Amino acid sequence: MTRVYHILTSFGFTNVSILDGGLLKYTEDGFPVTPGIDYSGPKSKIRRLHDPHSYLTKMNEIVEFALGKKSKMQLFDFRDENSFNGHDPNPFPGCRQGHVPGAINISA
Repeated sequence: MTRVYHILTSFGFTNVSILDGGLLKYTEDGFPVTPGIDYSGPKSKIRRLHDPHSYLTKMNEIVEFALGKKSKMQLFDFRDENSFNGHDPNPFPGCRQGHVPGAINISA
């Protein structure tokens, strides 16, 4: 969910929050939920605060990092530990198991 938070804030939304404990805790604490989507609020004009391309890393930079040629970069892999270590099958056809050499695993 933090990814959604960062995407929304990068597009200029300011009234964005992350539920501490998620939706389950929110409902357990007695807060209301409603089915469907409420379109009655004011319409907003989405404006981009940042260039989305500035968040991207070029493939050649990742290759240089994997080969040990790019030291001013750190690659983080947020998959679970078994996927990171190549113990679970890769869900993407044709892709190898494991991780880019030098990447650091940060699993939830």
